[in-house]
Amino acid sequence: ALYAYLLSGDLASDVLATGRRIILGLGLGSLLGIGIGLLIGWYPRLRAAFYPLVAATFPIPKIALVPLMIIWFGLGDAYKIVLVVSGVFYIMVINTMAGVNGVNRVTIMACRNLGARDSDIFRKVVLPASLPIIFAALRISFSVSFILVIAAEMIISEVGFGYFIANAGQLL
Repeated sequence: ALYAYLLSGDLASDVLATGRRIILGLGLGSLLGIGIGLLIGWYPRLRAAFYPLVAATFPIPKIALVPLMIIWFGLGDAYKIVLVVSGVFYIMVINTMAGVNGVNRVTIMACRNLGARDSDIFRKVVLPASLPIIFAALRISFSVSFILVIAAEMIISEVGFGYFIANAGQLL
């Protein structure tokens, strides 16, 4: 079956479809998550306002949102991509915020005492210090995005690895 799958040319279309969905969802979710995580981590008022919302909605299983995503975004690629965005977003927000909060406060106070502005401290101290945690979150997010895309493709899709797995399972 694997040999026939390789020769049929369906492998290339499945790889491209699944890869495109992963890249778009991971990219959008990461950009949104990092941006909002940096804002929530750096500004205490934003953290007080938005972190409870993030903490309350993070535990919701993202795959449980599939019926709502299908209703809101239809049966095409949009719901699969938005599902991945929702999964990646929370991982990136929480880890980015942890990276920003993990920056040594003594270093930040020393920079302020030496006359650095908040924008300079953020750009030259906080952002570089949080990058290791942000990149670790990206690695985790890639795995989560792959799982969510495969699961979404198994539910409703016409092309992709998830479709192939579900179709092969039905045909035994």
